[in-house]
Amino acid sequence: MTATEVGPEALMQLAVQAVNRGDLAESEALCRRVLAVQDHGGAYRVLGFIAFQRRQYEEAVANCAQAAARQAGGWHNLLLLGAARQALGRLPEAREALAEAARLNPGHVETALRLLDVALRLEGLAAAEGLYRQAYHPLAVREIDEGWEKLVLRAVGAPPTGVRTYPQDTAFEWARRAGVATMDAGDIEAIPIQAIGAAAPTGQVMGNKPYVVELPHVRAFAYSHVILTADDVALNEAGGHRDYGRFVDHRSDAAVVFQHAGRLRLRDDAYEMQDVDAAVWLAGPASDAFGHWIGEFAPRLQFLEQHPAFAGRPILVDEGMPPTHLELLRMICSNPLITLRRGQGVRVRRLLYAPTPTFFPIHLLPNDMPPFTACCASVRAYRYLKEKAETALGVAPPTGRKYYLTRAARSWRRIRNEDEVRGYLERHGYETVLTENLTFAEQVRLFQSAGAIMAPSGSAMQNFVYAPTNVRLFVMTQENPHNHAAFNGQARAMGYDPQFICGRAVGDPAQKHTDYVIPIEALAPAVA
Repeated sequence: MTATEVGPEALMQLAVQAVNRGDLAESEALCRRVLAVQDHGGAYRVLGFIAFQRRQYEEAVANCAQAAARQAGGWHNLLLLGAARQALGRLPEAREALAEAARLNPGHVETALRLLDVALRLEGLAAAEGLYRQAYHPLAVREIDEGWEKLVLRAVGAPPTGVRTYPQDTAFEWARRAGVATMDAGDIEAIPIQAIGAAAPTGQVMGNKPYVVELPHVRAFAYSHVILTADDVALNEAGGHRDYGRFVDHRSDAAVVFQHAGRLRLRDDAYEMQDVDAAVWLAGPASDAFGHWIGEFAPRLQFLEQHPAFAGRPILVDEGMPPTHLELLRMICSNPLITLRRGQGVRVRRLLYAPTPTFFPIHLLPNDMPPFTACCASVRAYRYLKEKAETALGVAPPTGRKYYLTRAARSWRRIRNEDEVRGYLERHGYETVLTENLTFAEQVRLFQSAGAIMAPSGSAMQNFVYAPTNVRLFVMTQENPHNHAAFNGQARAMGYDPQFICGRAVGDPAQKHTDYVIPIEALAPAVA
């Protein structure tokens, strides 16, 4: 049944489906059709949500207020109403709506933290502290307790009294001070940078010093980069970086509550701990993301395997990693695995540790770092992974087939005119592939046999190293190249000739992960 054949309630179902898949324009049009024939509180609620997502806060307030007047949307609509008023600085009205939302759903984290934030701004620390102690501390909701600590830190510039924080450092520097031996694992790598269109490298990024260290009597946590020493130092390679660690934002680290003045507040006492005699560390936030697994985690093995204690020692990994990650790990080594589920930590008597090849944070605070310094892939690591894959799988013969690696299943950095691009490429002999549906071995063989690869900027293109150097590589991206000069330099250092097809950003081009539109005429070189 189409939208032209249904009544108001069915139209509202379609509107909700549209907003859930991110099509705000379609959802808005459906809601306005409903309101044209019926005074519908649910339509106002959805329009309020759409306006809030677009940061049109006055409109969001108007629509959410209409929904509330019709008893539509319940606590969630009141949360939106309060959040929109909060964004507009209308704090007394925001407090009223948020307090009612909190009454209806006392344990909801966002509602609680918005209400506490408004109370802090409107009434001061003492009154907000009273609200927290009366309404939320008895609930023992960890996210609310930790969020309150962050609000206080932001408001007064220091964590609440009695909260313990830990200094950060790299494992190398800590070992040097503690008199723990480190094993040299190679030279510092100079990674070439080449601006798109330039005939030669235009700069370089220096990697981390390769080493391996056996850390004694430490604690470590699932989906965290932090390794806590017996003398209470939080080791992590990015946050402890001598030059750029102060710019690292630890929001994705599962063990970190907040950071302040270079120190970390950890939820170390909230983990279910187990004892392990000896292990190798290969866990951390984003270990389930292919781009990080290839750029940050798997490359450590080139250093770790040089250590005499590595062979046969159990490797600590995070639960929930895709099978392709474990498949690559098994191509490199046969060590047993110890899987850490979320909320689980380990006390390890002897932990074998190696750094990432480069400075590889997940998020950054505002900074003045030189371009391409963060998350630059290692040419040495690419060559290492290529050698390991070819040793395990051999080299597939070339077929000359052309592949388009779609990101249609992703929710960010998408090609908005995906259907048009895909149709054009398929008419010119490209086969569309969703690499997530392939095993790692199948991905390697696809690249090995390819005559041409076309892909939006993303982790799937990290597999280019398995292709022959005469493959035609086409990378689609928006007009702001961000860190593509780094990829360009690395690929060219390995003998490849990547070409870049730039489209128009949908949204802010300064945002690396924004969607974009590719002009069809820009694809002509790829089908010539």
